[in-house]
Amino acid sequence: MKKALVLLSGGPDSAALVHWANEKGYDVSTLNFNLGDSKSKARVHAAESISKRITDSAYYVDLKTTKNISPSVLVTLAADYALKINADKLFYGIHKNDTVNKEGISYFNNTLSETISLKAGKNFHVEAPFLYYSQSEVLNLGEYLDTDFSETWSCKNRTDSHCGYCDSCVERIKHFSEAGVTDDTNYHLEKTLFFYR
Repeated sequence: MKKALVLLSGGPDSAALVHWANEKGYDVSTLNFNLGDSKSKARVHAAESISKRITDSAYYVDLKTTKNISPSVLVTLAADYALKINADKLFYGIHKNDTVNKEGISYFNNTLSETISLKAGKNFHVEAPFLYYSQSEVLNLGEYLDTDFSETWSCKNRTDSHCGYCDSCVERIKHFSEAGVTDDTNYHLEKTLFFYR
């Protein structure tokens, strides 16, 4: 069985990706980076809950003392970590609503895959399986795979429940509505949902 490391932020996209990798038959491990931002505590907790449903192999790396880390650096660090646990692939959950430069992402993944493969002396692949999926398509797929989205985290303002009004919450509400996926998220201010549904 091929082993895959999934970069798990604790958000809906990476949660769906963990279930997708498991459905594809991979021996799944997860990796969460604690970046020390406003969402970190809640996202680490979310990652723990999501991982427990799929795997006993969950890893957590504290990067709180490191400022302004770009996504490409995080993916590179995750790829190196994947090698340490003898994984054959690294998956991360970027989708087409996250970037306008899909060709650039593909080039980055291919180049990093080649570099890591040379370092490891074996074939290693960095992949973004949802790169050409819309946010709604990711949510629909996650629902099909029985992903419990209520365990995931998006909010920037709170760590006990989603506030319902920060830009991340508003986007979350919008995308769940567009996808037609039931949103069981516990929002602190339920009245705010009236404006977005």
